[in-house]
Amino acid sequence: MDVGLLILRLTVGLTLAAHGTQKLFGWFGGPGIDAVGLRFARAVPTRPAPRADSEPGRDWGRLGVAALTLAFTGPGALSLAALFGHDLSGTLWGGGAFLIGVLGGVVALVRRRPIPTQPSATDG
Repeated sequence: MDVGLLILRLTVGLTLAAHGTQKLFGWFGGPGIDAVGLRFARAVPTRPAPRADSEPGRDWGRLGVAALTLAFTGPGALSLAALFGHDLSGTLWGGGAFLIGVLGGVVALVRRRPIPTQPSATDG
């Protein structure tokens, strides 16, 4: 089970690291640091372009489930947390992580703005 948790942590961590390098350094078709800084300065939420191979948001849902799994099960014996003697896991931590995730989703839904549509030539 410890090897499985290690693989899960590495998969989640490397996925988040790849996403961050895409955004900040412009790798893999990302916008780069200038565009990201401009977005932060404007504080305008943007919508990512949907990919052809998956529905938007599906990958983040999978990562959320993986992170929630780690919050409930703990780091495992093959981790830096175990090496340093930290064990922050269990029902309390998993439930807290779940509530924070739900709260974050509710805030995102409440704050979203509709995408403006452009009138077509047939709209009188």
